[in-house]
Amino acid sequence: MNNQRQFNQPSKNNGSDMLSPNRPPRGRKKPNEKLLRTLRSIMLFAGGMIAMLGLLLLLLPLFRVQNIVVEGNSYCTSEDIIAATGIETGDELLALDLQTALKNVFAECPNVENCSISISFPFTVKIKVTEKSGVMYAAFNDKYVSFDRSFRVLE
Repeated sequence: MNNQRQFNQPSKNNGSDMLSPNRPPRGRKKPNEKLLRTLRSIMLFAGGMIAMLGLLLLLLPLFRVQNIVVEGNSYCTSEDIIAATGIETGDELLALDLQTALKNVFAECPNVENCSISISFPFTVKIKVTEKSGVMYAAFNDKYVSFDRSFRVLE
């Protein structure tokens, strides 16, 4: 057996072609400045158009309350419940504070047991009310007064 190792012969140019002036240096290419400028201006224009569209949608009367519907009420009138919410026709749909409106309904209308306020398109606010039922009636000052389960006066 032959214990000699074989080696590949190095190339004759000894890597001198890597430094030649005719060949560009290897590595990362320079970005095309004109293409980058064009892409930046397109992105800036598109962002501006999206911002303008969003602003127009908020300012135009497209998203304003046109109808308010109250369902499930029998003791409290629809007008009282709508007044308690503070929502009026012409208000901005996207800017309504529904949690505050719910709190106001419970504070202003003692007969309301459960209430939900939802926005349904096109441009309608739906208020669904469940009212407390009278469990007991009592005579007081020549009138009948009804009480709920927790003995609160309803009427």
